[in-house]
Amino acid sequence: MANSAVRFEEVTPKSWRLEAPLDVSLVDKEFDRRLTELRRTTRLPGFRRGRVPDRVLIQRVAPNLRQHLAIREAQLEVRRLIAERGLAPALPPEVTVRLEPPRIEATFQVFPEIDPFDFGALAIERPRVEIDEDDIEQMLMRLDEKYVAGHPLGEVPLREALRDSMESELGEAIRLELADRVEAALVTALSPVELPTRLLERVEAETQSTDPEGTTARQTLVATLAVAQAARQLEVRPDPATLWEETERIAGRSDEPQRTLDEMWADPMWIQEIESDLLRQRVAREVLAKARVTEVRLNFTQFAELRRCK
Repeated sequence: MANSAVRFEEVTPKSWRLEAPLDVSLVDKEFDRRLTELRRTTRLPGFRRGRVPDRVLIQRVAPNLRQHLAIREAQLEVRRLIAERGLAPALPPEVTVRLEPPRIEATFQVFPEIDPFDFGALAIERPRVEIDEDDIEQMLMRLDEKYVAGHPLGEVPLREALRDSMESELGEAIRLELADRVEAALVTALSPVELPTRLLERVEAETQSTDPEGTTARQTLVATLAVAQAARQLEVRPDPATLWEETERIAGRSDEPQRTLDEMWADPMWIQEIESDLLRQRVAREVLAKARVTEVRLNFTQFAELRRCK
């Protein structure tokens, strides 16, 4: 059932405005959880661990914590509502949080409609990569000499550990390569379309320092448009829950996971990049199941060189 408090408005063709309530209870719940964790772990001069008053704790350690959490919750809710509506934002929605009363306001542009793809007509080569003993030998030769000195070259555990590491990296690299190949096939099959002027100007402005001619901006926009159209056809929608899990996974690699997580959700472009990558991979899986796929055998060294050239 539609929520009457949620309002979508098409301000101009392809430009939308969204207003929705902000569930403050979710913000308060996460705020209390974070505060409990800070009480347990924070050390401040003049206070014993676990005895720092909340007022002092918030002022010195997390003065903007509630605002950061409200922004994160607003970003997730906006993405959920837009996905439910079946719209595909071309760039990150511009989200504003109003705390009195608690509401979310967002504006965004969507891509123009284009002709549907014939996925069965797409021809895509899938790399099938195997790691052989020569690949392991070459990798051993590149290892730090001190490390190798403590592990004789013929020692099985070293070779097994190295193979496991190479296979792990290979799996991720193949997923990225397949997503690239699917995207390239979609771009090639894309029917001619006029890119929205305002949207193109915005992307060109953001990449002016590295792409003064605007060539990369246009290519990026066309590729994003192709993936968005494929996602609409396949009914593949961004999943806020998966997005949240992915940001937690990425932040978990840093020395300060919570700080990194807060910085991510305060940066719409960072979130959009992660969300776009997740969508590309889901679209790639669906397209590969429908396209004409042929396997191409490569060894590890050949595939690594292929990825380096990109």
